[in-house]
Formats: sequence, structure tokens, C-alpha cells
Amino acid sequence: MHKKKRGTATIIIGFLAIVLFLSSVQPSLAADLTDVDESHWAYGDIHSLMEKNVLNGYSNGTFKPDEYVTRAQAAKIISLAADIKPVKPETASYPDVAPDYWAFGYIEALKKAGVIHGKGNGMYGPEEVLTRGQMAKILAESFGLVGRSTNYFADVKPEDWMFTYVLALRDSGITVGYSQDNTYRPDWIVKRA
Repeated sequence: MHKKKRGTATIIIGFLAIVLFLSSVQPSLAADLTDVDESHWAYGDIHSLMEKNVLNGYSNGTFKPDEYVTRAQAAKIISLAADIKPVKPETASYPDVAPDYWAFGYIEALKKAGVIHGKGNGMYGPEEVLTRGQMAKILAESFGLVGRSTNYFADVKPEDWMFTYVLALRDSGITVGYSQDNTYRPDWIVKRA
């Protein structure tokens, strides 16, 4: 009887070892994308964020790296990256984001966390594209990033509304801007890559 228990325990331990090994082997999600190969400048970042379930590709196997990011998409991405859980209040904070809108919970969660404040006109503009300046603010506020250097970008001055946020991204190593002319280009639209 003692040998039987030991044999059963050995089988169970062996089975658990196989299960643990197989569960640690994950397919390379970004490697399966048809429009982002290893030579793409953002391949590593896309790959990392897909493995963390912050980003995902499309059902046809593409990522569409040059597609613009909407303000609703950005809310979802930032919520997932910052581990800010979606919330569903009974009353919408923004009249242009109804409770049945796909990103409602993410937008409301970021509003509740003090990360987003809408467009200043009471609206959120969920289908509008996001600028690099707006994204700097959302990222800096989501992750509590602070800028301390005097290493400014040529096109972002201390009097600009996004100055401290862009500086925080630079000082945190999140962006280096465009090295050829030391610019950040805050009015450019954010792309998926």
C-alpha cells in the first residue's frame, strides 16, 4: 500500500510538472502579425504589450501600426496598462459617451482616477484622434511621472499646457522625441505603433 501511494504521488507530481511547463510556454502573439515583423521599429514594444494583454491585434492577423489611436482606444489601453479597472456608474460623466458605448467603463475609470478630464467643453470626444501632447498628459497622470530636468524639446516650451507632461515622459525614458531636430511634435496624431 505504501508503494502504491508513492507511485500515485509520483504520477501526480509528474503531471503537475508537465502542466506547469506547458502553461509557461506562451505563443509569441506579435510574431503572428502579418504587418509587423521583427524589423519594425516598434516590434519589441508591441510584442511586450500584447503579451501583457494591453494591446491586441485584429482578427485577420494584422496590427495596423500606422492607424491612428482614438481617445476611446487610448482610455482602454491606459486603463489596462495602469491596472485601473473599468467602472460603470449609473450616470455618464460625458454626454457623448453613453453607458452602452464599448469604452464607457474605461473612460469612466480614468475620469474617476483623475487621469482624464474631457475636452474642456464637457465632452470626451471618444472617436476623435489623440495627439502626442494629450497622450503625454494621460501617461504622466496615469503613472505618476514627474519631469525634473531642463532638457527641453525645441517645440515644447515651459508656457505650453503639455510641457510638464512631455518633460515627464522624456525624463522617464518613455520618449526621446525626434533626434534629428530635438522636437516632440505634440500636435501630431498618436499611431498604434
